[in-house]
Amino acid sequence: MLENITKKKLENGLREVKKLQTLSILEIPQMEYFEDKERRFKPEFNGSIDWKKIEKEEKWGGYDKVFWFKKNIELPENIGEERLFLRVSLEKDGDLDVIPDYPESLLFVNGQFVQGIDKYHKEALISPKIVQGNALSIYLRSWTGLRGELNYIFSGLELYKIEKYSQKYYFLAKNILDTIDQLGENDIVRVKLLNILNKSYKRINFTKPRSKEYYESIKDSYNFLQEELKKLRNFKMDSPKVVLTGHSHIDMAWLWTILHTREKAQRTFSTVLNLMQEYPEYIFMHSSPALYKFLKNDYPELYEKVKEKIKEGKWEATGGMWIESDSNISPGEFLIRQILFGKRFLKEEFGVDSKVVWLPDAFGYTYALPQIIKKSGMKYFATTKISWNEINKFPYDTFWWKGIDGTKILSHFITTPDRNNYFYTYNGMVEPFTIKGIWDNYKQKDINDELLLVFGWGDGG
Repeated sequence: MLENITKKKLENGLREVKKLQTLSILEIPQMEYFEDKERRFKPEFNGSIDWKKIEKEEKWGGYDKVFWFKKNIELPENIGEERLFLRVSLEKDGDLDVIPDYPESLLFVNGQFVQGIDKYHKEALISPKIVQGNALSIYLRSWTGLRGELNYIFSGLELYKIEKYSQKYYFLAKNILDTIDQLGENDIVRVKLLNILNKSYKRINFTKPRSKEYYESIKDSYNFLQEELKKLRNFKMDSPKVVLTGHSHIDMAWLWTILHTREKAQRTFSTVLNLMQEYPEYIFMHSSPALYKFLKNDYPELYEKVKEKIKEGKWEATGGMWIESDSNISPGEFLIRQILFGKRFLKEEFGVDSKVVWLPDAFGYTYALPQIIKKSGMKYFATTKISWNEINKFPYDTFWWKGIDGTKILSHFITTPDRNNYFYTYNGMVEPFTIKGIWDNYKQKDINDELLLVFGWGDGG
């Protein structure tokens, strides 16, 4: 009972810490916009454009339309070299729950790509390198989607700072609480984690929220928590190990056209590059050479930045196939050409010789695939989708797949759990539930103790 009371207290307190980490600078309830029937990729406007004003709570939208929004912002003089964040709300929170029933946007600030803005990425880091003097020139290219006459409600922009130790403390403390939920009731690590988290929480001075004293106490609490966690290293185990990498699977044409897929690649890759700027340790992988080629044609300057990250080892270009293709009804020559074109592009453009066929989202696979994979100079196969079978559960997650001619390919299923479903997912979340669950699900614990978790959202997110 006492433990439950303590946990409830900490959960409520962390919500307050999260709220107080944001230091608002400006709220922007108005922008200018117009419908772009030419569907420009960049904010380059020749001739006269009929820009109209849009106010907070006004509607906009329609079926498969592109709109541009713009706003020039004068910053307060005391901003300095601080990191700024921009929250973009082109639709009302809570109204849109089903992909792709929300606008997908690409944010430009002072003429530079920043990131995609969508259901999963409403905040963008504005690097000090982008800020010119005390001015921000903001442009948003927004696509409405393909689900009927969509009407969105413009909710405005907000420019703000984040107090860094509040953010660090919040995420560390939340992860500890979530870890406690995954441990057994009598687990000694659980008892110790709850104890040190509670001690750190008691050091926070909530009597003066947003004051200098409050933020100094947050920093003190964060440092205390880090020091206490170091003392728990005796409980650390080297295995099992979960390897993490960012990932965005993008359907080449699902509920949209190839044109929209090209635009999704632009938004997704921009977001990845911006995250790498904020988090230098971030590693990302993408597996469709066709999307790299689209990006090269549409946004060559963005493509060059991707190439730089691949060269640095921060971005893994893999997969081998030109796109993540179907292999149920596709003839053998089609699959061979998929690998031929995909491997050739990766080699010529990035110097990468991909060895894995990466098909997390394909529904079934021809038994000719092992022979095709091996004769194409590849070694491995990875997926998740067979786990979607409710009736006949596949008995292996790491195994040798033997094709019709006897060829064997080392194969692996990513076993990341989905909180709301029974099957494995390639849209993983980095949280204690998935880190523990990926190992709990895994069937070949006797032969392997290192697993891959790919985290992120695909299809434009």
